[in-house]
Amino acid sequence: MLTWRLHILLAASTAFVTLANASCVKSGLPKPGVQVAAIGSDVQLVCNKMEENIHWTLNGQVLPSSLIFVAQDGYLNLTNISLEANGTYSCNRHSGVLLHSTTLLVGYRPSPPTIKCRAPSTVNFGCDWTPGRESHLPTKYSLIIHAVSSFFPKKDEIVKCLPKGTKQPYRCIFYAYIHDQTKFLVKMTAGNALGCTESNGESFIPREILKPDPPVIVNATSVDQEATKLFVEWKNPSSWVHTFDHFLEYELQFRSLRHTHFERERLNKKKRKYVIPNAEPFTLHLIQMRAKESVNYGQWSDWSPVSYVGPWNDTRIKNVFIQEDLSILPTQSKGVNETGFPINQTWDPQLLIDSHQCILNEFVMYAVVAVFGLAVCILIGLIIVMQRKKNFTQSTKVINRVPSPQPPADVIFFPPDPKQSPVENVTLMNWEYFAQSNTANALAALERGD
Repeated sequence: MLTWRLHILLAASTAFVTLANASCVKSGLPKPGVQVAAIGSDVQLVCNKMEENIHWTLNGQVLPSSLIFVAQDGYLNLTNISLEANGTYSCNRHSGVLLHSTTLLVGYRPSPPTIKCRAPSTVNFGCDWTPGRESHLPTKYSLIIHAVSSFFPKKDEIVKCLPKGTKQPYRCIFYAYIHDQTKFLVKMTAGNALGCTESNGESFIPREILKPDPPVIVNATSVDQEATKLFVEWKNPSSWVHTFDHFLEYELQFRSLRHTHFERERLNKKKRKYVIPNAEPFTLHLIQMRAKESVNYGQWSDWSPVSYVGPWNDTRIKNVFIQEDLSILPTQSKGVNETGFPINQTWDPQLLIDSHQCILNEFVMYAVVAVFGLAVCILIGLIIVMQRKKNFTQSTKVINRVPSPQPPADVIFFPPDPKQSPVENVTLMNWEYFAQSNTANALAALERGD
């Protein structure tokens, strides 16, 4: 086991040396009649006829005054040349006869390109590259690939890379096997007539650079009659090549404009539809997706462009579906202004106004209902209080109207005796004690003079 590891380390170190010494040569060497010079240098052009009275032209015109030059004895000396010095120089007799012409190409030595190797699918490997400073000269780019293997040495592979189109970074493809444990060492060279430079080297195992492109959200809409649900549908990126043993799994993130924190959901790798069950009513939502190989090879893709959609019951924005290229938003902090919308996005500001208006209308509606409910409660309370007060008043009147008990008709009252104390006098309060209910007894008492 130790011997095998030593073989690998030795092979890797040898590969780095080999890669460092890989051929980086000039390209686009000048042909006869063509001369190449660097910007800022001095150049001497020679007329093949050493004659007097020779005058020089540039592209058939008199030499411009911006050029610093000296013409003498069939030579044209240019000092500190710039891009304006590009063109065809001709030496002519005063009679107009052409003696000789030379094409001067002015530019820079190429600067090192930058590369980033990535596999958007399990069968598509390559490096994205960006040339350095514009050289203004024909420049050739080559990808040099060295596979490190101690047991099966492989010859370096050189892939010519062409800067196609104007969109950067460019792409340079090479072959690799996703399950291969071989380490690859890769660098890029750039050469023109003034020299050659190379990029920094990258080393990797094929599965390490697997990074799919973001999924494509094809539809994000509300769900009818559902105030808190959103429907999302997507498809695989066009660069993903489906194989029987490799699938993509997905992750969705979303948030409403009222919040800054994203909620995330891991989704089934075989389905490309999902219903968000906990959307917030009356506001737009931001939705993004990303993907990763299901065997856990490589890395997550970048987040897809942001999509905006509102719930069903937000009738003013329920069918809104906007997309913007915001792959630079892995979380929620970059590229978003204080309103929650992306900077420089071409969206209708009326959407946000309508959303806020819906929120305001909802608040007003709830406030009106609350005030009305409070008023009803107060009215019911007043009615109850008034009814109880009325009942109390009526019961008090009934008690006051009850007649005082009257003595029987056969009871005789005697006038009070002034000789007796007031306590012994008969009053209305103690008449029952002194009154005699028997008339005969009363008459007898009168006769005795008591």
